[in-house]
Amino acid sequence: MTHLIVLLMVVGVGSADGVSPDLSWAPGWARDFIEMCRAHVLPITLIGFGVIIVALMILIVFCERRLSRTGRAVWVRIADRGLLLGQWSCALWLGFACYALGWLAFIRERVGDLILIDELLALLPGVVALAALWAAFWPVERRLREATHFGRLESGEPVHEIPSRWQFLSDQLRTHAGPTLIAALLLFAWIETVDLIAVRFHDRLGEHADTIATLGLGLGAIAIVGVLPVLWKMIWRTRRLPPGELRDELHALCARHKVRVADLLIWETRGALLNGALVGVLPRLRYIMLTDALLERLSAREVEAVMAHEIAHARHRHIPWLIGTVLVVVGLVSSLATLALGRVAGVPEGWAHAIGGGLAIVGAILVLGWVSRRFEEQADAFAVQHLAAVRSGTKNTPIDEQDASGMAGALGAVARFNHIPVAKFSFRHGSIRSRQRRLMGLIGAPTGSVAIDGSVRWLKRVVLVCALVLVVLLWKVPEAGALL
Repeated sequence: MTHLIVLLMVVGVGSADGVSPDLSWAPGWARDFIEMCRAHVLPITLIGFGVIIVALMILIVFCERRLSRTGRAVWVRIADRGLLLGQWSCALWLGFACYALGWLAFIRERVGDLILIDELLALLPGVVALAALWAAFWPVERRLREATHFGRLESGEPVHEIPSRWQFLSDQLRTHAGPTLIAALLLFAWIETVDLIAVRFHDRLGEHADTIATLGLGLGAIAIVGVLPVLWKMIWRTRRLPPGELRDELHALCARHKVRVADLLIWETRGALLNGALVGVLPRLRYIMLTDALLERLSAREVEAVMAHEIAHARHRHIPWLIGTVLVVVGLVSSLATLALGRVAGVPEGWAHAIGGGLAIVGAILVLGWVSRRFEEQADAFAVQHLAAVRSGTKNTPIDEQDASGMAGALGAVARFNHIPVAKFSFRHGSIRSRQRRLMGLIGAPTGSVAIDGSVRWLKRVVLVCALVLVVLLWKVPEAGALL
């Protein structure tokens, strides 16, 4: 969820370019209040973030004291929800400051409209506020880690040194904020560069200048997505999985499913995270990362299931399809909504752009979550299909309970270690319980005929049709390219 919050903060700053909302509809006192805030936008913006930070600090102190006295896990949940509420509040406050108070315009008046510099300065208070919230949450996190360490020591499980507050803050920024910030800021830098080039050469390109610029944006975005894994590998603390039996087995698994990867990496998390990840689209820049805790705690069969799950994302090309789907949704919704509002409803151009952009963002977020959950379900099923094929030695054998429980057990271990309630809904993955239930529902089905595979095929066909509609719209209606 933090990745989504950071993304919304970046999008909120970037999309506020040139926005000056019409407040004529508002009561006089409201207009006077907004104008007063605009006149003091710097202190007002910083005070707003300060209030959010102080409110969470008070809540954390209260929860940490109650946790020390009672030992009840409910106070951890309350503190965790307070942290999430504080993060959302920071994103909303930054959006309000940019759209209503003119925060981005205030920055540009002082530094100019430089490529990415003004957006970075506008985004800085929000990122600092997120860091302050994580630092404030540390006392509860420390108590939780101390409690789990005692239990693991008693059971003979491996333990890692509890990090300091600043090490914890560094880990959170690297894991939850860094990847999204780098990806989004690179994309915004490319967008501004293309805009600058398009304005300078508009006369030479003619009536299709905006369409060509839009295609240039798409090609640049694809290139950025291709090289991002190299940057992420440097942000996250990773090292090569050392030569040995495990590395050979995992490489054989990749070869079995004809998936090429640049390397297999151990993701160093100080034993704090049990997870796996596939990053990258291009085979020579694609990495599979398994955390230190995952390799320490899961059985060999469960590690194989997690690895097969990650391989499924590459085998079915989930990452490019997900990116393409989001781009198609943004393009269609923003252009169609803005054209309809401007031409049919007669809405002023500024408001039509703002409403169309807002609808595109909301639509893209909803579609991102729904499609991600379908892809995760397919990857889970792929892992079970792999385990069944390895067990039987044939490609179309019925799935049995042992196959389904291999992946379901790995998901359960992830939930237990990461203190995730199995019923808790995840925006991009769904709940652990629902995923386990669907896995057990595969028992008896032949490995070559799983329902989710057919559903995803239909999903991809719909995306292709929508992409074709968008291309025709951009070519036949040059104004649509300008709207994007």
